[in-house]
Amino acid sequence: MQHSKFLTPFRRFNRFYANLLARFAGTFYNEALTMTEANVLTEIQQNSHITAQQISQTLSLNKGQLSVVLKKLEHAGLIQKLPSEQDKRAFELVLTEQGKAAFMAQLEQTDAMLLQELQAFSEAQIGLLAEAANQFERLYTQNNDVEIVAGDWRDVGFIADLHCRVYAQMGWRADLQPYVLDALSEFVRNGCQGKIWIAKVNGQRVGTVSLVQKDADEWQLRWFVLDSRYQGLGLGKKLMVALMDFVHSQGIKRVVLSTVQELAAARALYAQFGFRPVRETSNAQWKAEPIIEEDWLWEQ
Repeated sequence: MQHSKFLTPFRRFNRFYANLLARFAGTFYNEALTMTEANVLTEIQQNSHITAQQISQTLSLNKGQLSVVLKKLEHAGLIQKLPSEQDKRAFELVLTEQGKAAFMAQLEQTDAMLLQELQAFSEAQIGLLAEAANQFERLYTQNNDVEIVAGDWRDVGFIADLHCRVYAQMGWRADLQPYVLDALSEFVRNGCQGKIWIAKVNGQRVGTVSLVQKDADEWQLRWFVLDSRYQGLGLGKKLMVALMDFVHSQGIKRVVLSTVQELAAARALYAQFGFRPVRETSNAQWKAEPIIEEDWLWEQ
């Protein structure tokens, strides 16, 4: 999706979320604490040695707004200022015992009302909402949780689906699909003789690579593919590191792979990890124009 095409759905989401927050502010909070005041208390509760400037930055409150809130909370006996240990010119904010009690009371009230709000949703829907909220926050703040985990036969359907979607975007024909499915089916029938690695971003599977044992002396790197929406996070290299760490730990002496010339990024990674091309052939089956297939080899 182009950046300009994101503007309309982004504005629509902003309107929806602003209206949702306005409704929460009117029903979940009371005269004792507004939503903004409760948010300030939360920041103080969760962060020791926090200053007014840090709260202003975190909650996007200007100094004037925050000053009014802090004065009210201090006058109510909920917070107090202490000289900062790091900067003698600044003050750290802490909750008083009364402030801690007010924070817990507000937390219990909002929790109870949120649970009531969520009664209309099934457990599966709650899971999807939590997943979507986590994805949006991490992607928008570019604070992605990236991990490489071991896969197994339960990931085979994902591997097939991702392969077919990615290559379809590259203009490959549907003829590729039975080739991938047949190879994966054989892998499962043979008892999954090899290793699968899955790349996850914020808990979502977005990439994969496998190492399949061909015989006692040779293994094959297979099904190396990444969702194009998650490029630029170093996932390809992380997958290759996991695979090659396994190769070295097991004393494997020979690994082969097949690729095509148009996959420049993958080929660069193969070369970086010590693979070299040993053979190339032309293939007119999978795209409108012929492609150049390559066999690569890594040897210890």
